[in-house]
Amino acid sequence: MNKIAQRIKRTLSVIMISIIIEIYVFGKSDVFATYYVFSGKFASGYVTYRAVSGSNASYANIARNCWNNISSNVSIIYYTGTNTNDIDLAANFNKLQEPTAGQLGITFLYNDGGLVDTSSIWTKANCIQYNSNSFENEGQKLKTCVHEIGHALSMAHPGDASIDSVMKQGLRNSYALTIYDKACLIYKWGGGSVC
Repeated sequence: MNKIAQRIKRTLSVIMISIIIEIYVFGKSDVFATYYVFSGKFASGYVTYRAVSGSNASYANIARNCWNNISSNVSIIYYTGTNTNDIDLAANFNKLQEPTAGQLGITFLYNDGGLVDTSSIWTKANCIQYNSNSFENEGQKLKTCVHEIGHALSMAHPGDASIDSVMKQGLRNSYALTIYDKACLIYKWGGGSVC
């Protein structure tokens, strides 16, 4: 190998090592140019949830587990108590019929009993995945459940069509979070690294 090729290889190695050190040691999550997140959020990242009566509890459990263990500042915990006022996130999955053809889901955010917008602080969220004829398989239903819980955690729809994300609107067979989704959660809540 000639000297120029060796220098280029050495320089690229140093650059890659620097990037790896920054990500692993310093826990940087800003590896993307833009993070599409809401300015508002839950008052705390420690959220209790429960599937609404008649709702699909296994969907709720799978969806909440997708968002857990990414940020040490976010934990969605199953609520075992009987006082429904203590539930932060109500998972209403595969129960209600879609109000409009093609509407897959919606999330409502509340504080002190009233609806709030995505720039506010909220203390409650009602995540709904509709029982829609648009769904072709279980993966698409689960993707919508994960997507709606993402909204409750301040994740917004990406404004860039080239971004691969569970937060994109529409049908998708995979409900797995992408690196981008994980980076957005850490960007919003801190407490982790995307690697």
